[in-house]
Amino acid sequence: MKAFSLILILFSCLLSAEIRHQYTLPNNTDELGQLYINSNQDLNLSTLPKIEGLIWGSPSVSSNTSIINGRRSHSSSVRINFKALKPGDFTIPAFKISGHEVPAIDFKVQASPYDDAYFIKTKIEHEGDSLYPGQFFRLKVDIYLDQQYAIQGDFPIPELTSEGLKFRSFANRSSQNKHIEDYQQTETQFNGKTYHLISFNYVVSALINGEYLVSTDHNLRIIKRSGTPGINRPITLQRQVSFPKIKIKTLPPAPADAINTSLVGDWSLTTEMDKKESKVGIPFTLSFSFKAKDGDPERFNIDQQNFKYFRLLSENREIEDDSLDSLAATKIFVLAALGSDVKLPEMKFAIFDPIKESYRILKAQFPTIKFSGEKFKEVKASPRPIRKNSDEQKHELNILVNTRLPLITNLHPLLFVLASLLPLALFLKTYTHMQLSPRARQKKKLRQIRRLLKKSTPEKAHLIYKEHLMPLLKQIHSLQFGEGNSQVIQLISDAELRKTLTEYENQRFQKDKLQSLNGKKLSRALKALSFLFILAAPLSNQAQTTALKSSEHYIKLLETEPENISATYHAALALDEEKKYVLAYAYTERLSRMAPRLEANQSLKASLAKKLKIKTSETPRFRPDELWTVAIYIWILTFLILCVFRKNSKLLISALLTCSFALALWSYTLSQNYWAKNQYTPITKEAASYTSVNNSLKSGQAQQLSLYTAEAFASQRILLKLGKQSLWIERKDLFKIW
Repeated sequence: MKAFSLILILFSCLLSAEIRHQYTLPNNTDELGQLYINSNQDLNLSTLPKIEGLIWGSPSVSSNTSIINGRRSHSSSVRINFKALKPGDFTIPAFKISGHEVPAIDFKVQASPYDDAYFIKTKIEHEGDSLYPGQFFRLKVDIYLDQQYAIQGDFPIPELTSEGLKFRSFANRSSQNKHIEDYQQTETQFNGKTYHLISFNYVVSALINGEYLVSTDHNLRIIKRSGTPGINRPITLQRQVSFPKIKIKTLPPAPADAINTSLVGDWSLTTEMDKKESKVGIPFTLSFSFKAKDGDPERFNIDQQNFKYFRLLSENREIEDDSLDSLAATKIFVLAALGSDVKLPEMKFAIFDPIKESYRILKAQFPTIKFSGEKFKEVKASPRPIRKNSDEQKHELNILVNTRLPLITNLHPLLFVLASLLPLALFLKTYTHMQLSPRARQKKKLRQIRRLLKKSTPEKAHLIYKEHLMPLLKQIHSLQFGEGNSQVIQLISDAELRKTLTEYENQRFQKDKLQSLNGKKLSRALKALSFLFILAAPLSNQAQTTALKSSEHYIKLLETEPENISATYHAALALDEEKKYVLAYAYTERLSRMAPRLEANQSLKASLAKKLKIKTSETPRFRPDELWTVAIYIWILTFLILCVFRKNSKLLISALLTCSFALALWSYTLSQNYWAKNQYTPITKEAASYTSVNNSLKSGQAQQLSLYTAEAFASQRILLKLGKQSLWIERKDLFKIW
C-alpha cells in the first residue's frame, strides 16, 4: 500500500511538472479554433503571433488548487479562441509562453457553407472626387441575409472602429445607435437569391489630412426556416469587413486678400450689428454668421483681426451643430469706435468648395451704423530727445567710494553682551570661592561633612561625627569647648540639627550682609544664556528665494542696501536672463566677496565665466567677519563651560581659547591683505543719473578698457585711469565699447 502511494505521488509530480498544450482546428471560416494550455504554474501570456487573415480572441484563464495524499497541487489553464477570416492554408508559428515552446502547426480552412447566407458590403459616399478636412462624407454598411434564414434574438447594430476620424453624434439617440444617421430594410435580388437588406448610414469627417482605415464587426444568430420545428439548430456567425482606405487631402492655401475660415462646403454669410447708432468709445457688437446644411463647423475660426480706427474689446466663437439641417458657426467681435468719421474696413472670407476644388470668396455686407462724438485724431509720438555731450555738463560728485567690509557683521548685539558678561561671571565665581567669610567657610565645611556622612559607613560616620561635626556645631552656636557631646545634643533638637545641615546645602555663596548671590540661581541664569546663544546663531542674514523680477528693480534696491546678499544674487540672475553677461559676472564677483560659500552664486559665476571666456580667481572660503563671528562663538562657549561646570579640562580650555585667538588673528590679517585689495563698489543714485561720455573716447582706449577687471562693472559709472588722465565711462556706453 505504501509503495502504491509513493507511485501515485511520483506520478502526480511528473504530471504537475509538465506543460501541456492542445489545438482544436476549425474546418471552415465560420468555425472557431482553440488553443488550450495547462501548467502547474501561473501562465504569463506573451504577445501572440500576428497572422494575416486570422484573428485571436480574448484569452480565458482559470486556475485550480487541489490536495492529493496531503500534497497541495496547483494548476493553471488558458483557452484562446481564433478564427480564420478567409479560406486557405494557414500556419501558426512556434511561440513561447511561460518558458514553454508551443510548436508550429499547419492547417487548411475551407469556405463556410454560410458565406452566401449572411455577408456584409461597405461603401463610401461623398461629393466630389476627393475628400478634404472638415468635409462630411458617409459610410454605408449593407447587411445581406438569405430569406431562407431567420434571425434569432435581437438584431445587433454593427460597430465601426477607426483612429482619427470623427463620427457625428445625433441627439435623442441611445448610446448604441447615436452615430447612425438613418437605416433602411428592404428585399433585394443577388446572384439569383432573395435577401433581406439592412442598410446603415454614418456621417463622418476628418479634422486633419492623412490616410484612415475603418472596419466593422458584426455577429448574428440565425436559424434555417423549416416546416417542421425543432429540426434545425441555430448557429452564431461573425463577420469582419474593412472599408477601402480613406485618403484625406490637404487644403490648398487660401487667397492672400481674404480671411481663411477653414470651412469646407456650401456656406452662406450674414453680418449683424446690435446697434444702428453709437457714440465714440461706447462698445457695439459685430457678428459674422456662417450657415450650411453640410460641412463640419468644428474647424471654423477667424484669426484676431486688426480693426483700424476701432478698439477691439473682446471676441467670441460659437458653434451650432445639433442638426444637419441647421449648422452654424458664428464669430462675435465687441468693438468701440475711436472717432465719429471712421468706417469699418472691407472684409472678405474664403470658403473651400470640395466639388470645384477651389475657394469661394464671400464679402461681408455691413449694416449702416452712425457714430457720434469727436472726430478721430491721430496721436503723434513726441520726438526723442537728443543726448547732449557730458562735457557741457560737468558735475563733481564723489560717486565711486571704495567700501570695505566691516570687521563685525551678522552678529546680534546680545552675543556681545553675552561675551562680555561671561568673563565677569567667571571672575565673580572665582572671587567668591577665594574670599569666603568665616561663617561661609563654616557652612561650606558643614555641607562637605553632610556629603561625607551620606557616602560613609557607620563606623566612619561615627568618627566624622565625633571629630568634625560636634566641634563645628559648638563653634556655630557659640558653645564652650568643654561641654560634651551629650550637652550639645540636648541643647540642639533634631529639627534644628536637620535644618542647620540642609539650610545651606544647595547654596554656594553667602555674604554676611542682606545682599547675597545664590550660586544655583547663577547656574540657571548661565544655562539660560547658553540657550539664548543657540537661538541667536541663525540670526545672520541669508539669501532668500523670491520671485525673479527685472534687473532694474534689484539695482534700485541695492542703492539703499548695498550689502543685501539676496538682492545682489537676484540682480545677477536677472541680468543673466537679459543676456547682460558682463554686468552679471561683476555682480557674481561682488557676491563672492559678500558670501564666498554660496553654492548658487558659484555655479552662476562659473557658467558666466564660460560664456565670457574669463579665468576666474579663487576667493577665500571665509570672510573676515565670519572668522570673527566664529571666534566670538568659541569665546562664549569657553566661558560658558568655565561658569557652568565645576571641574574642567585645562587642555580643552586652552585649546578653545587658542582657537579663538587664532581665528581673530586670521580675520584681522585677511581684512588687511586680501579684502583691502579686493573691494567692491556700491551703486548710488548719483551714478545712475550721470550722463554719457562716449564721444570723449579715443580710438586706442577700447583695448585698454576691455582689459579692465569685471569688479568695476558693479557700478553705474566707471572711473578709468590712463596714466595721469582719468575718464568717467557710463555703464550703457561701456557695453557698446565692449
